[in-house]
Amino acid sequence: IAAKTDDVKTTGFDRAANRRPFIEWYRPAASNKTDICVMTVSGGGFDVTCDAARLQPVIDRLVRAGITVADVTYRTPRPEGLPIHQSAWEDLQRAVRVVKSEAAKRGFSPDKVGATGISAGAKAVLLVATRSETRAYEPVDEIDAIPANLAFAIPQAPAYVLEDGATGPNAKKGIGAEVVAELDFDGKTCPMCFLQGAADVYSPLGSVRLYQRLRAMGIPAELHLFADRWHGFHGDATIGDRGTAWDHWCDRMLSSIARLYPEVDAARWVWSLPPQSEEELRQLESQLP
Repeated sequence: IAAKTDDVKTTGFDRAANRRPFIEWYRPAASNKTDICVMTVSGGGFDVTCDAARLQPVIDRLVRAGITVADVTYRTPRPEGLPIHQSAWEDLQRAVRVVKSEAAKRGFSPDKVGATGISAGAKAVLLVATRSETRAYEPVDEIDAIPANLAFAIPQAPAYVLEDGATGPNAKKGIGAEVVAELDFDGKTCPMCFLQGAADVYSPLGSVRLYQRLRAMGIPAELHLFADRWHGFHGDATIGDRGTAWDHWCDRMLSSIARLYPEVDAARWVWSLPPQSEEELRQLESQLP
């Protein structure tokens, strides 16, 4: 199926009618629009797509910064008799091409399409980011002539990227493990920004190894590890100091985009705290230049 977890749980959900992957578009205000597009990709172990709530702050921040967002829902659960990521990789590679085909109509550059994903979604993003020159599926129409490479990638808590955790949490905590073979790091591998919790059962050493590989290739990269944070490193605004990273992980992600594309106005999207009310939002907006 291709549906978000909450949709699948609704009464009367029809699996047969929801087998195709799909894209939901978010459009920024014309007064603040850039020519950048970011694809957002849910995690869920390739069994479900469960990160809509965690991705929503990302989508909101990107749109507020003038960036077009294409939220991709891929097929789940894991395919039988194939690599666990195969369906997601096929769907995301196709989605990159579809998104680029929409660039002229939606007002962004096909050369400024990036992607961010969480957990399994981060693995899917990495597959596209590091091996776009390898076809995940046989061409079906003229859209498949469009290159599938990304301009940048922001993997959040990537799972299944080291050999000791290719299908689940890292058996040896990632210590001494190599990067899985399917991440090729081909000639079109793009700049990346990694974000992960240091206490993640999907070892943060995966992000470290990937960062090292990019550095060795001379490709710009950032690495942000949040101490004592687990797989949901994004934190929780309701638990005070125990919510480390909840107030600034989006800022780290968006600042990496601004380094690549200075036209992104940092003052329009860096907030020290998320607005708690309409009144607070108005107060924050009044401080913008």
